[in-house]
Amino acid sequence: MENPKSKLAKITDSAWYIPGRTHTGVIKGQSGECLLIDTGLDRSSANKIASALETQGLRPAALLVTHTHADHCGGNAALHQKYGMPTYGPPYF
Repeated sequence: MENPKSKLAKITDSAWYIPGRTHTGVIKGQSGECLLIDTGLDRSSANKIASALETQGLRPAALLVTHTHADHCGGNAALHQKYGMPTYGPPYF
């Protein structure tokens, strides 16, 4: 069940998205770790993502960037600085 405070919209028991101009995917792994998919446009998007994850006790283990348009990877630097997780994406990333 979706918790309105969490800012996470449920897809399945282990997959959510964070609504925004560009949705951010969240796939839960073991021990509170998750995979993030895309990070939005900027630091503001990154802060929203971090807040949603912390509300659910999740910490990103990795980031997957689907493509390098600014609205999909603009929050990468801020999230990497906060969590230090590896980032994966297309070869031109």
